[in-house]
Amino acid sequence: MGGRSPSRVRLREQIATRHDHPHEDHCDRRDGRRRPARGAPRRRRPPPPRRPHLAPPDRWSAPGLPVRRPTAVTTLIVLAHPDLAASRANAALADAARAEANVTVHDLYAAYPGLRVDVAHEQRLLLAHDRIVLQFPFYWYSAPPLLKAWLDEVLAYRFAHGPGGTALRGKVLQVATTAGGAEEYYRPDGFNRFPVRDLLRPFDATAYVTGMRYAEPFVVHRAHRLTDTELAAETGRYRSLLRHGDPAAVETRSPHPAETATLSG
Repeated sequence: MGGRSPSRVRLREQIATRHDHPHEDHCDRRDGRRRPARGAPRRRRPPPPRRPHLAPPDRWSAPGLPVRRPTAVTTLIVLAHPDLAASRANAALADAARAEANVTVHDLYAAYPGLRVDVAHEQRLLLAHDRIVLQFPFYWYSAPPLLKAWLDEVLAYRFAHGPGGTALRGKVLQVATTAGGAEEYYRPDGFNRFPVRDLLRPFDATAYVTGMRYAEPFVVHRAHRLTDTELAAETGRYRSLLRHGDPAAVETRSPHPAETATLSG
């Protein structure tokens, strides 16, 4: 037959229409979605909305795992009183300290009645604590003799100072002392001429050479004449210091001195 089939005519018309409008969308996907014809510019999808920044999850906070908590500061009180049984103020302070968590009260005269210090044991105690408090009565502007011997022997060369002697670096050193005189006695115009803090400067220097931070001394004045109420207030102040500390009272230190430095030169 010479005539054209109607179906072929319609197919030719559809093809011609597609060529006339090359950018027109058409449905030829299995899922029925429309996609652009060949040569047509693709439509860009809008960017997803920005999500707020979220910190990565803490694996220690995940269910079934322990929650990480800040490590408590551990305190070693090196107590040096030749006759603690006859003491009132120092004994009360020591008893108050023993009631605090993370505080170890180490009585030197009770531990060493023969006055011979176990250096290795004392050094292990220092390494196990973050803050070292030297508690003693203020004898002739200094500490009792056993504490002086303790400092001489325990803060040894190559352990606390000198080449490689960085064992105490970063710890806190603090003095807690009791004085018989009133605070006004320790003034330039007073009986003792100097404040207690100035008279304790050797401990400040010791902290510096050993790389420790030196905290403001804790001083109890009129130790022999305190009333029960006043003594209770001082022990409460001591417990608060041991429990919370006072970051503002800790002096900022320059870097540790050269490791070749020594106490004796």
